[in-house]
Amino acid sequence: MRPQLRSRTSPVWTRQVRLSMALSLGLATSALIGPALDAKVVDRVVAVVNDDVITLSELQELIIPVQMRLQSIADPLKRAELLREQTQQALDQLIGQRLLVQVAQEQGVSVSDEQVEGHLQSVMRQQGWGEAELTQYLSAQGMTRDDLKAQSRDFLMQQHVTQRNLAGKMQVTDSDLKSAYQDLLTERKAEARVEGAHIILPVASGADAAGEASTKQLASELLNRAQKGEPFGDLARQYSKGSGASNGGDLGVITRGGGLPQELEEAFFTLKQGEVAGPIRTAFGYHVIKVTRIEAQAPPSFEELRPQLEGRLRQERFQSALKEWLEKLKAGAFIERKL
Repeated sequence: MRPQLRSRTSPVWTRQVRLSMALSLGLATSALIGPALDAKVVDRVVAVVNDDVITLSELQELIIPVQMRLQSIADPLKRAELLREQTQQALDQLIGQRLLVQVAQEQGVSVSDEQVEGHLQSVMRQQGWGEAELTQYLSAQGMTRDDLKAQSRDFLMQQHVTQRNLAGKMQVTDSDLKSAYQDLLTERKAEARVEGAHIILPVASGADAAGEASTKQLASELLNRAQKGEPFGDLARQYSKGSGASNGGDLGVITRGGGLPQELEEAFFTLKQGEVAGPIRTAFGYHVIKVTRIEAQAPPSFEELRPQLEGRLRQERFQSALKEWLEKLKAGAFIERKL
C-alpha cells in the first residue's frame, strides 16, 4: 500500500528566493516574478510525486507572471495554447524540485537551523528588507516564519543534493579550456569590424553571353590594375556604375548580415587589410572589392579568461547533468499528473 500522501506547503516567498533557487539548480526562471495569490483560492492536487503532492496554488504561483506576459498576444487561441504549454513546463519544474528534496531525504542530507537562518538573512539583504518588512510580507501572504523556514530548508536541500551527486560531472580539463578559448577567438574574429570599397559593373537584364563575358573581362582587368598598384578609389570613380562611385566606391563599415549580397560579405571577411578580390558575381553584376581597414580588438589572453571559461563550462555541464539526472529520477518515480 502506498504511503499516505502529504502536501508540502509552498507559499510565496520573496522573488529573490525563487530566483536564486532557479539559478542554483538550473531550473526555469521564466515565472519568478508576480503578485501573491489570493488567499481565497480553493486548492487542489495537480500532481502526485511518490508520497508527496503538488497543489494548484504552488503551480499558480509560477504561472501568474506567464499569464501577464501572454496578455500582449492578441490571438486568444494562440495565447491559450502557449499558456497550456508553459503551465505544463511549470508543473514539470515543480515535479523536479520535489524529487530532488525526496532524494536529499533518502540520502540523509541535512540542513541546520543556522544554515536556514543564514540563507534567509542573505535573501533579506538582497531584497533590502529588515525584520519589519519581512513581518509585513509574511502577514500579507498568510505565512509564518516557520513556513518560510520550511520552504528555504527545501531549497537548501536541493542545492546540497545536486552538489553531492553532480560534482563529478562538472570536471573541466586544460584541454577543454583551451578548446573553448579557441572557439572564443574564432567568434571574436567573426565580430571584427571591416571597412571596404567596391567597383560594381552591372549586367543588363537579359544580356546575352557575349555581354556577360565582356563585363566580366572588364572586371578582371580592373582587378589586375588594382593589384598592380593603381589607386582603387580612382578606378572606382572612373568605372563603377553604382552608388558611392564618386566616393571611390566606399561602403563604410561592413557587418555580417548587414545587407550586402552574401557573396560579397563572405569575400570581404576572408581578405586581409589592403587586399583586393574579384570578379564576384551577384544579382547586380560583377564586383571588384577591396578591404580598406580591419579593426579587430586584441582578445584577452588564455590565462586572463581561464576563470571565466572554467565557470561557463562547469555551469553548462552542470545544467546538462542535472537535466539527465532529473529525467532518470522521473522515470523511476511514481508520478501522476492531474492537470
